[in-house]
Amino acid sequence: MNKHLTKQELRQKDAFLQTADKISHWIGKNRRAVIGFFTVLVVGGGGYGIYSLYTDGREMKAQEALYQARKIYNPAVANPFSEKNPEPKLTDESAKAFENVMHSFLGTQAAKVAAIELSQAYLDEKKPDNALKIFTNSKESPSDLVSSLFILQNAKVLEANGRCSDALPILEKVWNSKNLLKALQTEARLRAGICYEQLSQLDKAKEMFKTASQDKGAAADTAKKYLRLIQPNEG
Repeated sequence: MNKHLTKQELRQKDAFLQTADKISHWIGKNRRAVIGFFTVLVVGGGGYGIYSLYTDGREMKAQEALYQARKIYNPAVANPFSEKNPEPKLTDESAKAFENVMHSFLGTQAAKVAAIELSQAYLDEKKPDNALKIFTNSKESPSDLVSSLFILQNAKVLEANGRCSDALPILEKVWNSKNLLKALQTEARLRAGICYEQLSQLDKAKEMFKTASQDKGAAADTAKKYLRLIQPNEG
């Protein structure tokens, strides 16, 4: 059995990004509900006390700008019931729209989500260097759900650029945080296991996959698959 996992497996979408995709389609059906986007995340994430942000005018404007960027990038956001929507495509216009949210509303939750979604679009189009520029000089800490997702995406981008040694300290912040959802910590350990596997540190990779596999959910299930692949390489 091959020592390393396939590129397709390494680049598969995270469980949280798959969830974000579903939420994006929901937002397309409920335009005004975009303001409550993070309410869905907070309720689903056990309540992280950031609801007060939604009443802030700047955050609301940022959410509206994020919706517009999504609509440019993915026609299905504006026309969720159409069967003729083209596939999402990152154009100069859509990239600038996401960048506008990131720079004009720096510090908002919407700006962080814009960074996550734009970087993922670059990864999907095999442009990891462009995705990396988004996280230059990032000093985000896992203080809440959205910030933790931002950190996880930062690590994924570093990994895609062959910088696993830089991604690991970032992931450690997440799995060591005592105030986060266990699912986020599981996701961090999964990504760390992937990084250790790429660095040929199989004992550490196995440890991360084993710990992650003890949880429930998509990330844990994926960790079990990696663990089954990596165990035959022992001894």
